[in-house]
Amino acid sequence: MNLNLNAYLYFEVLAREGNMTAAAAKLFITQQALSQQIQRLENYYGVTLFERPKMKLTYAGQRLLSHCRRLSLWSRQVEDELRDISDEEAGEIHIGVTSKRGLNTIPHLFPVFHEEYPLIEVHLHEGKTSEILKELEEETTDMAIAVSDFDNPEAESVPLTEERTFLFLSEDALRRWCSEDYSYLISHRTEMLPVSFFRNCPFLLNSPGTRLRRKCDAAFRAAGLSPRVILTSGNTMNLAELAAQGLGATFLSSSTSPQYLHHMHRFMIEGISDLEILKISWLRTHYLSAPAKRFIALAQETLPKTTALPEPGPGLY
Repeated sequence: MNLNLNAYLYFEVLAREGNMTAAAAKLFITQQALSQQIQRLENYYGVTLFERPKMKLTYAGQRLLSHCRRLSLWSRQVEDELRDISDEEAGEIHIGVTSKRGLNTIPHLFPVFHEEYPLIEVHLHEGKTSEILKELEEETTDMAIAVSDFDNPEAESVPLTEERTFLFLSEDALRRWCSEDYSYLISHRTEMLPVSFFRNCPFLLNSPGTRLRRKCDAAFRAAGLSPRVILTSGNTMNLAELAAQGLGATFLSSSTSPQYLHHMHRFMIEGISDLEILKISWLRTHYLSAPAKRFIALAQETLPKTTALPEPGPGLY
């Protein structure tokens, strides 16, 4: 009995959905046809792939799913490579990026890239840093934009932008919650300051589990502080807008678009504002199409080399 690639595709969808009805609907086939394909796979390999009726993967099913994912990746890479050989300009690239990094980089990069490759569809895989690096390692994305180093011997990275994370708060908030230290903070605003100066502030922080939140939590612990957190969010615009309204202090990257910062004060904080390098990374073993390589080059050409330097002036961004 011969098997075609559809059998593996059907199995992968069913494994992902965990439900025969949902998988059949997604594949636009009948449940009977899907069941027959799974039965053919089980008969061919002499194993049981699902524990019925819950459709939970057996160990054999888990191993086959792992191979199916590689098969899907191989199929996409073959398509990308042959499309390049035929000199067609249609296709797609997959980019892992956190929501914050995406907000700070993609609006600069995509218009330039789209002008050169109008038929290329760009897919952003947005998530936590750990999630986008995991997807890169699993080769479900072509590249990742992140500050963290990618711990993989096959990884290659190029630096894009120097940046720092600053504490931002409005003039009203600074006077209200840091009144005793106001003059000192203004006169020392280009120095690295302990977070204890802002101990009375309410804080608007990134969501727990994010890379920046872990840094903030560590800085608070080192200073012996239990911050008064009034809101957490993974959305940079929410944090910036609420801080601009004077509701509290927040931590934002220096690469955050100035339009979201509304003339707030910014301060460098010990343990949080050290210089970091935003990088774009990919795997040498992963085939990169010509458009993907061009996107990497444009990232180097288009993004500013640094956003990290403090600006002169009265202390407002």
